[in-house]
Amino acid sequence: MYGLEQGGLVNWFFSLLKIPSVNPPGRERLMTDFLPTVLTGWGGAVRAQEVRDGRCNLLAEWNFGPGPVLMFNTHLDVNNPEGQKWETDPFSPAERDGRIYARGAADAKGSLAAMTWACRRLAANPEGLHGKIVFAGVMGEESGGEGTLSLVRQGSVHADGAVVGEPTGLEVAVANKGTFIRRIVFKGRSAHSGEAHLGENAVIPAAGFVLAAERANAVLRQKSNRYVGSASLTVTLINGGNLQNTVPDRCSVTFDRRLIPGETHDSAREELQSLLGQEGLSRHVESLEELVASFPCESPAESAVVTASLGAAREAWNPDARLRGFSAGSDMSKLVLLGKIPSVILGPGKLAQAHIPDEFVEMREVEAAVKVYELLARRFLTGK
Repeated sequence: MYGLEQGGLVNWFFSLLKIPSVNPPGRERLMTDFLPTVLTGWGGAVRAQEVRDGRCNLLAEWNFGPGPVLMFNTHLDVNNPEGQKWETDPFSPAERDGRIYARGAADAKGSLAAMTWACRRLAANPEGLHGKIVFAGVMGEESGGEGTLSLVRQGSVHADGAVVGEPTGLEVAVANKGTFIRRIVFKGRSAHSGEAHLGENAVIPAAGFVLAAERANAVLRQKSNRYVGSASLTVTLINGGNLQNTVPDRCSVTFDRRLIPGETHDSAREELQSLLGQEGLSRHVESLEELVASFPCESPAESAVVTASLGAAREAWNPDARLRGFSAGSDMSKLVLLGKIPSVILGPGKLAQAHIPDEFVEMREVEAAVKVYELLARRFLTGK
């Protein structure tokens, strides 16, 4: 079915998919033990950067002389499939009708396979290249992005542009939303429901918050970004009471606030405190817990990595490709906001396939991703 080059890529992709680098609990070491020998054989200068507890980022560099530095960044960990029902073993990749089924096929070992294969091709034919390619395979992306965060904070890599491998269907994303997810516990006073007047029902202020959040969401949805769409506030979980005949003294509400570029966690906190105060709910709050926090960001459309990415995507995949946004969080925000590195999110596969049973990616997209990444790098390192 595949020619020699494509057959090699398929075998390479399968070898990565067979490695159960699941997170939790964080088994990226299976990848960082496997990759160095291969990448060194492809001409890369490889080193590991420990983040914590023996879990490492893996860096490989290909130096073509003075010039700009391009980073390929993607994660080594995959979401743990435990408890899911798969038709086949999630770590025994299977091909059906041109699709590759396995955990991580879309998120994000398709990007990992294509990025490293593109580096192999660039090293084999470096004519006209000036600068450096840095491949950063990072740990802990599925648990908040601590690998890339460590990479940036330690100053391990300087780059003039970065490509973050996540499933975008090979569309070029230059912005992503941020997350501000919190759990509020509202307090009351327990009593027998036959004498409910002696208690204070914690569900009532919780319900008040749910209704207030819906009104606030209607206002937030009027705030929009051209790439990622609107901001939002969504109540996702509510839990109160423990007996059917007892006034509940606790009720928790979890909400998911999606931030768009230009919004900050500080502004979201102020917005929340104002909402609780205006509705008279503050006195009922027992605790407020942060569950997930990630940052919104946007790269300048005129930056070199954006123009190189869009040109490569149009040439190798879709002549009508346009810039878009990424609706989930990603490591791009750490590179852009903390590392000050203009970045894009670009990779094979669909976000809708991430984390679900029978995850898959179209093999033709992985093959096309190799071409896109290679063309992107050649444009970036030649200035064309």
